[in-house]
Amino acid sequence: MIKDEIVEAVRNLDEDLVLNLVSQAVADGLTRKEIIRYVILGMNEIGILYESLDYYIADLIMAGCVFKSVLNFFDDLEQTGSSLTATERTGRILIGTVENDIHDIGKSIFINLALTEGYEVIDLGVDVKPDKFFEEALATKPDILAMSGIISNAIKSMTETVNLLTKNYIRNDFKIIIGGLSLSDDLLNYIGADFATKSAETGITKCNEWMREKNG
Repeated sequence: MIKDEIVEAVRNLDEDLVLNLVSQAVADGLTRKEIIRYVILGMNEIGILYESLDYYIADLIMAGCVFKSVLNFFDDLEQTGSSLTATERTGRILIGTVENDIHDIGKSIFINLALTEGYEVIDLGVDVKPDKFFEEALATKPDILAMSGIISNAIKSMTETVNLLTKNYIRNDFKIIIGGLSLSDDLLNYIGADFATKSAETGITKCNEWMREKNG
């Protein structure tokens, strides 16, 4: 089954095979959304292997390269997402990896899931300072602000960002989701965010839930 083959090829970090299978899946009529989800299943397995110490940092870097190669294969994804009219869009997400953190694999996965769900995504990149999040939130008026970070200092930057938004009276204009860190309810409340998850798919599910509530 093509799904299992893609998952296994991603898990084994076999970039050429992954791209061949993705091409085959497209020819078989699978949608980009389906294929991306299969790739993400493989990425999730890599994360498990890393946590069990079977994979190392170098393997995570390679996994990121494999994933980005798949995204390049679907280079029309962003254009498709941005070509939707305001009434067709699911919502607008402003996203960035927080200050002093340059990891973006999880962010890339989340962005492409969001695009396949019909969101307009504004990506601020990595090492994003609180001031930048504030300025862009003020200018773009997102439905959801997503902050990504996996290093310990990320919590400090996230808290400073939310405090800045609160100080300028726009914190309650949108939902805030945190990706990359496992947070207790107490720590989540301390930061001032609405939700935190290590899973991009869980994050998108929560975003969809918020947008359904907002749109009635």
